[in-house]
Formats: sequence, C-alpha cells, structure tokens
Amino acid sequence: MNKEVKIAKIVFDNSLQKIDSILEIYNVEYAPLECFNKDKLDSERMTAWFKGRGIPSWRDGLDDFLENLGIENKDFLLNRAYGLSLSDQYWMNPVERLMGWKDINFFDHDFNSQDFIDASFEDKFVDNRAVDFYSPNNTSDGMLKKVWIVGEDNQRYLLKGSFKRKGLEPFNEVLSGMIAQAINLEYIPYTIEVINKTLFSKCKCFIGKDTELISAYAILAKENIDMKENYVNVMNHYIRILKEKSVFAVEEKLAKMFILDYLMVNQDRHLGNFGIIRNVNSLKWEDIAPHFDSGQAMFSQKEVYEMNFVKAEGCFFNNKNLDFEEILKHAQTLFPSIQLNFESLESIPYKWKNELKKYQYVSLISDEKIDVLIEGLKLRIAKLKENLFNRL
Repeated sequence: MNKEVKIAKIVFDNSLQKIDSILEIYNVEYAPLECFNKDKLDSERMTAWFKGRGIPSWRDGLDDFLENLGIENKDFLLNRAYGLSLSDQYWMNPVERLMGWKDINFFDHDFNSQDFIDASFEDKFVDNRAVDFYSPNNTSDGMLKKVWIVGEDNQRYLLKGSFKRKGLEPFNEVLSGMIAQAINLEYIPYTIEVINKTLFSKCKCFIGKDTELISAYAILAKENIDMKENYVNVMNHYIRILKEKSVFAVEEKLAKMFILDYLMVNQDRHLGNFGIIRNVNSLKWEDIAPHFDSGQAMFSQKEVYEMNFVKAEGCFFNNKNLDFEEILKHAQTLFPSIQLNFESLESIPYKWKNELKKYQYVSLISDEKIDVLIEGLKLRIAKLKENLFNRL
C-alpha cells in the first residue's frame, strides 16, 4: 500500500522477510521507485527495498541493542508495524485482516519510544514480552543510534546519538544548519538535547502525511542508471531526471549542498542522504529535500593528529573518494553565479565554538580538539573565499 492506495497483492514470507511472488498489480505508479526493474515491479527488488527499510547491520551498538530487547535477528522488527515509517506512507496490509492507513499511521498515532531509548542508549535489558513493537523505530536507517519520539507539542522528532559516544556528530548537525542558513540553502534545523547525560541531536520530522522522501539512489535506480558510469555522467542523469519532473533550481541547490560539504569536510554525502520530496497523493515531485544528515563531517571519528583540513576527499554522487577541490569546481560549474555572504560565514566558527563549550561537560571533547576544529573550520571558509574570488 501507499497510504490508502493499493499497489500490489503479494505473497510475503514472514520467516525470511521475503516477497515470494506478485499475484496482482493495481496501481503500479504508486510503488517505491526501487521496486522496479525496467519499468516492471520485481519481487527481488521489492524484497531488497523492504529489507532496506529496516535497521541496518552496521548500526552502532546493534548487537547490544538486540540483546537488550531479547531479539536474535534485527529483521524480526521489520514487519512488527506492517513496515510503516515516518519517511513515507508505504506499508503491508494483511489480506486476512484488512486495515486503513488512517487508523494505524505514526503521523496521527502515538508509538513506543522509551523501550527503544532504554535498549539503544541506556544499555538496559527490556522484557520483550511487555515491549510494544508497534513503532517507527523498527524502520530507521543509518549507522548512528537513533530513536523517533513524540514531543510534548505532538510533533515527531528524531533523536540521534554519536558514533561510539565520541560526541561530535550532534554538534556537526547544528553546524550544518548554521552554514545552510548563511548560504541560503533550505535545511532541517537541529538542536542539542541532553537526556540522562547522553548527548543527542534533535530534529523535527520533515515528512508529513501527504509526502515522502525519495533518495537520489532510488531515483537513479528507477532509471537503471549504471553506477559504474563516470560520476559526472551520473550527476547529469540525476539533474536531467529532476528537471523532467519540473523540480525547481536543481543546479543551485546541488551546488550549495556540495559547498556546505566542502566547508564541513563532509565525507558521507552518499546517494541515500539527499533526494526529493514527492506528494504521495498526486505523485508530483514537489522540491529537492531540505538539507539533512551531516553528522559524520569535521573528521568526527578522527583523532586530532589525523585531521587535515587543508586537503581531503569526499563523496560526489557515485565517486566516494574525490578531492574536495574537484567537488568545489563542479559546484561552481553547476551554478556559476553563486554569491555567498562571507561575513555571515566567518561568524559561524565563533557561534559553533560556543555550542561545543556549552555542552563540553557532557561531550568531554577536549579543549585541544575544539581549538583544532574551530581553526579547521576557519581554514575551510578562507579556502572557499579564495577559490570564489579567484574564479571571479
């Protein structure tokens, strides 16, 4: 199902979390893009898509999390809530007990968070006989520990920790918002949250009841783009597809995203953490998704002596190791008329330092590391300024 629209009738093997066969197809145009093989629904691709909705095998602390919940296999969680998510409106509707999306979705209905917080962040054993597994926390992607919660304002928020509790990722999310605001790039605001001496980044869910996030990977996969092609060709394919769908200001928004990555030395710009927002009712591609997910920037897992802000490599479409100076050149080519407010950018290191110092009692990030990070950020801003002025 996509919200209340039937996509297909399938045979699903719960024990293997596998789609055995497709019995009937109703509204194929409402299906997830990753489920197609040459414009036809494919059971193997549907299975891969469905399993990809679950918690990944590389999630930080996954073994402890599963042990704390008394679960042997993470895939046990995947269909506990019919595959519902807070990133889209897809779900599995059992034919023996048909239901309505409006009665079960997580945008309208509360869900269990505390058991997931205890198992993920507090390292507490939870009695799985009493756990309510009806939760969007079964379908959260990414490496970092994270938990969806319902706020006091009834909004849905994502709490995200730091890898191995080194503490920097939440601050990077805050920094990305500062930079995005300065360069006039739409973004998801993050704040710092401290719960039981654990540091989180916190952001509001930017998907609503009528929208979905479609990743760049899904867009390219639907078009059967060969990911072994040169990265420039892959970029051009992506831009062409978005323009054909009447998405606005594609080059400008992509250029600014990569400029942000350049400033933050964000080495995790993979095809799964940028994309577009689509209306699930009309299927209209509304806009490029606001900027999100920059936690693994600023050499978040490196020791101080390993940080090199002068020369580094990052991700650019399907190239995972491209020199950031080349990435910047592509950004400048994409949007040659870019104008940036460097006065605003140059004030950011001081604002970010205040955030790092404010929560240092929890993060335990050393003064030496904070100084290196701040000087590194200043250097990246200076390099960007020099590059742009040389171009002009």
